[in-house]
Amino acid sequence: MPAVIETEDLFFCHGTPACDETYMLENMGANGSTLKKSEEIMEYAQYIKQEIIFCAHTHIPRVVYLPHNKIIINPGSVGLPAYEEAFPIYHKMESGSPFANYTIVSKEQEHWLIEQVLIDYDRQGVINKSKENGRLDWTCALETGRM
Repeated sequence: MPAVIETEDLFFCHGTPACDETYMLENMGANGSTLKKSEEIMEYAQYIKQEIIFCAHTHIPRVVYLPHNKIIINPGSVGLPAYEEAFPIYHKMESGSPFANYTIVSKEQEHWLIEQVLIDYDRQGVINKSKENGRLDWTCALETGRM
């Protein structure tokens, strides 16, 4: 897949426009993740012409409104609601819910409508597969949305 996808109204990237492994919305610290200041996030978005910017990487559903009519959306994760990561420092990302997440965005006249959806699904097959593969961390994440 390409690093970014653009339409007239929407911009998509995984981490940030320049780096697949950098969180656009969160800082990692000794106490876990915190939301970056608007100015920090705008550094990533300043050259993006679209109002709606999708990012991911953290698996945490979130909508952040920024100056200059920018809206950053992380739709969450369809199948892994929590994980542990060593970069940039060891941390856990936890949605707190075992449900799959997705986002629906539509425009009515000049206004954006954003719906973040959590939906239950039959997780047992992937839970069993994670156990078979020795991924008890994923088993816990799939069952609880926590690590």
